[in-house]
Amino acid sequence: MLEIMTFLPPALLEGIPFEELDIDEFLGWLAKARYIQEIQSRITQQGIANAFPETDG
Repeated sequence: MLEIMTFLPPALLEGIPFEELDIDEFLGWLAKARYIQEIQSRITQQGIANAFPETDG
């Protein structure tokens, strides 16, 4: 549940009764959150790689 609340925007989650979802619906929301988490991680990794490029020497 924490991942869902952390990575998905509040406007998307508004009105969703998480305590009433069946397991398939809950896992769908969890998958969306984990996808966003992975995208954010890749953006961060790319930003660090761009800020500190490897140099020969």
